[in-house]
Amino acid sequence: MKKGFRVALIVAITIGVLGPAAWYASRQNGYPSPQDCLDAYAEARKAGNVPMFLGCLAPPLRQRMNTQFPDADAFAESLRGSMKDVKSWVQLDAVVDGATATVDVDEVLASGTRRIRFHLERTGQNWLISKIEAPKDVPGTIPFGTDVTKVPAD
Repeated sequence: MKKGFRVALIVAITIGVLGPAAWYASRQNGYPSPQDCLDAYAEARKAGNVPMFLGCLAPPLRQRMNTQFPDADAFAESLRGSMKDVKSWVQLDAVVDGATATVDVDEVLASGTRRIRFHLERTGQNWLISKIEAPKDVPGTIPFGTDVTKVPAD
């Protein structure tokens, strides 16, 4: 009886872990809007959810990321680390041109703000990230965390 229980437990755990992972990784549907896709992307990074993260990417970019990070645990840690210092994630308006879209996102950190440009593609009615440009620093007038009493009045 004990051996049967252990086998059943192992099968249940395997299905519980690999089932959602396979579902996210195999998602070809994408998201109904560029904003929804980027919301899921940010959430996946914060949580270190590799399958969800990969589900936000178009196939060529997904393959490149899988090649770059073959170890799932290291990949998850890298995702979490990439959001560790992010205080705020702000999407600017999407520029949609047919089946492509460009969205700038400002990541606010204690050290400043950086803007990342995302390129998305639509297949049918669904959106996936096809390219991510390198972050660029955005000049800020008031550093993050500045006491409100220290902000000059206009």
